[in-house]
Amino acid sequence: MQMNVTDSETLIKAKANPELYQNLIVRVWGFSAYYNDLPLNYKDLLIQRALKNEGKINI
Repeated sequence: MQMNVTDSETLIKAKANPELYQNLIVRVWGFSAYYNDLPLNYKDLLIQRALKNEGKINI
């Protein structure tokens, strides 16, 4: 999985307030997608991976 995001905080805020982040695009597994178009369980996975990459949690 390859992810390019600013930080986990941005993903968490975008999940809570999608209307404020309509243009947020994430790149995963070789393609880009609008974050708001992804299923909730996939957003959770991206948040977990970002937190792990930032050293904030261990998965």
